[in-house]
Amino acid sequence: MSEDRITAAYPLSPMQQGMFFHTAHDPPEGFYVQQMLCTLREHLDVSRLRQAWQKILDRHPILRTSFRWTLRQPVQEVHQHVRLTFTELDWRSLSKDQQAALFEQYLIVDRKRGFVPTEAPLMRLASFRFKDAEFRLVWTFHHALVDGRSHHKVLKEVFRVYDDGRNIDEIPLEFLPPYQDYIAWLNKQDWSRSEAFWQERLQGFTSATTLRFEETPPLKASDSDFRIQQVHIPASTLVNSNLSASKTN
Repeated sequence: MSEDRITAAYPLSPMQQGMFFHTAHDPPEGFYVQQMLCTLREHLDVSRLRQAWQKILDRHPILRTSFRWTLRQPVQEVHQHVRLTFTELDWRSLSKDQQAALFEQYLIVDRKRGFVPTEAPLMRLASFRFKDAEFRLVWTFHHALVDGRSHHKVLKEVFRVYDDGRNIDEIPLEFLPPYQDYIAWLNKQDWSRSEAFWQERLQGFTSATTLRFEETPPLKASDSDFRIQQVHIPASTLVNSNLSASKTN
């Protein structure tokens, strides 16, 4: 749950506007909800990991952002402080089959649960203990907050803070400009120059390019609740510890 004080408010990028529009007005279950799954085969201090996540949440304004409609246009609002939503479950007493079934059920329910755009944080964490030294961490977030180039940076910072154990101000983390700076840059652009460039580039084209499918076209949103795509990220790109991760869309 977020506190009421808003420290910044600014427009959405065109991509965010599309995501927010569909989430708010025609919310298909699970769309624009990203799930990052991390398997940690080591003894884990869950309380310490939770604190590390909260520190990263405090560090990045975009992770404390919610979205709302105004009379003119949708805006994204940065909350001064947001408390991390974190669930911890210990399944060591269950059989392997029970663990697998419950975990798959959680992923489906968690995705369909989605988010309320006006309520920050638009992300949550869940920790599952399968064995004494085997945990699975599920980081669920709205795609309007974090893109494919950013989520590995967040994970890298979390585990850097967790492994270091010091105050985050004492840890030399890479400077990452706030998302608000990108929006400010975007709003200063002269799009007439881009329009002229593409008009010249596409001169002579009179119709759209036809797309041919050699295989069966993908399911439409109305045909299925969602589809799962897993992308495995090498542990070396995140941290030096024994960690693997995958993402479901």
